[in-house]
Amino acid sequence: MNKKNLLLNAFILTGASLLLRAAGMLFRIFLSNRIGAEGMGLYQLISSVYFLAIHLSSGGIGVAVTRMVAERPTEYGKSAWDVMRTALLFSLGASIFVMALLLVSSDLIAEYWLGDIRAGTPLRILAPSLPFIAVSACFRGYLTARERVLRTAAAQILEQIVRMAVTMALIPLMVPMGLEWGCGAIVIGTTVSEGCSCLFLLAVSRGRKRPPHARERGALRELLYIGMPVTVRTCFRSVLSTMENAMIPKGLGKYGVSTQQSLAQYGMLKGMALPVLFFPSSFISSISSLLVSELAAVPRSRKTSRQNEAANELTRQVLRYALLFSLFVAALFLFFSGEIGRALYKEPAVGSMVRILAPLVPFMYLESIADGMLTALDQQMSVMKYNMIDAVGRLLLVMLLLPRMGMNGFLLTMYISNLFTSLMCISRLIRVTGIQIPLWDWLGKPALSAAVGGFTVRFLSRAYLQGMSSAVLLVVECGLCGIIYGLCLLLQGAVSVGEFVDPLRARLRRRAAREA
Repeated sequence: MNKKNLLLNAFILTGASLLLRAAGMLFRIFLSNRIGAEGMGLYQLISSVYFLAIHLSSGGIGVAVTRMVAERPTEYGKSAWDVMRTALLFSLGASIFVMALLLVSSDLIAEYWLGDIRAGTPLRILAPSLPFIAVSACFRGYLTARERVLRTAAAQILEQIVRMAVTMALIPLMVPMGLEWGCGAIVIGTTVSEGCSCLFLLAVSRGRKRPPHARERGALRELLYIGMPVTVRTCFRSVLSTMENAMIPKGLGKYGVSTQQSLAQYGMLKGMALPVLFFPSSFISSISSLLVSELAAVPRSRKTSRQNEAANELTRQVLRYALLFSLFVAALFLFFSGEIGRALYKEPAVGSMVRILAPLVPFMYLESIADGMLTALDQQMSVMKYNMIDAVGRLLLVMLLLPRMGMNGFLLTMYISNLFTSLMCISRLIRVTGIQIPLWDWLGKPALSAAVGGFTVRFLSRAYLQGMSSAVLLVVECGLCGIIYGLCLLLQGAVSVGEFVDPLRARLRRRAAREA
């Protein structure tokens, strides 16, 4: 993938991701108004089991397909489609088994694991979506490796549209029947949308006729070698995460919070505050997925020193821009959390949670970038080790801190967990690539610029911007803060106009030369 295609594909995926996350945020606001914080808490408990089922049935298959297909040069050649055939058979078998298991045991999971029998029916409704998700993961991995990101973006947009349409049509009919059926309306929309997305990907992936050939040996072994560490770590972490999620309302109850209040607090954190914190990560998550195929296109052991230098420079620049962006986002959440809580949910408690967690944003975003690049560089075993240690540690901290500190104990757990995993992944990436990170230029100057922007806009807001609605005020404050942040970076030399303008000029010159 050349730089032009990488930027174009990143632009497509980022645009689609922003659109989807914006729609998802509005959808969550709609849901929170219809089923309340307690309903959001119940839905998050259901989702934790559902995500575990997804990881068990198709956890690492998408990453494995992307990497294996990217290493095979012929677009419709035998090797790439051997990978697809093997991946589809394996993921379908695993997903059907997990679907049957979930159908049989949903009531037991709801009563004895989640501690809320109301979760049983929604879990049964979600089970048939698992084979669709597994097949979709294979086709998304293939299309990403073959640079057909517009098709994967279209599938995601279709999926979100169908989910929202079905859920919004059913919620008025099913919410009066109780929270169990209110969540049932949401999961019906999820199951239907996953089926539609899978059928769409199947249709757009049917290309030219594949020539008959002898089957490539070893595809399953390589698929398991790449995908199993990802699956094991995500499943292990998901099992402990599901246990952790089930323990949070119980731990808050031991702290002295009622069952209804504990579920509401849990819903505000997981269903409202965290989606807000992760919403801006759309700008870098698309780059992360593309880097898997970009860095894996030539196995590292076969790269020339020049190719290694180019890959390391790409890694370095992605980390740099991710840090510049995430520090700015952290400043927005830190200084304007009150407006965010009021504008989105009309709930001050959500704004308080956003403000408390704002300093974690750079670590969260960098971890996702480093995780993807380490997997592409054949370091998935190290990532698995870090994630497993983190998952065990989180569970122990939840058991220890929640009965003594309440929700503050869980927020402290999040700080310890995210700092550990992000620092371990970033340090491993630095050791593998040998890149150098100038801390003052990459961290000090952007942090200072973000602080200047936040404090300046906060002062201007209190002095001159009173009387606006929360939504308008939030947009104005974010825009002003962005302008000041960019100017401060330019004045300090942390960025230059040339690094953004020169590539555009070069592209215009090449276009003019071709036309001449």
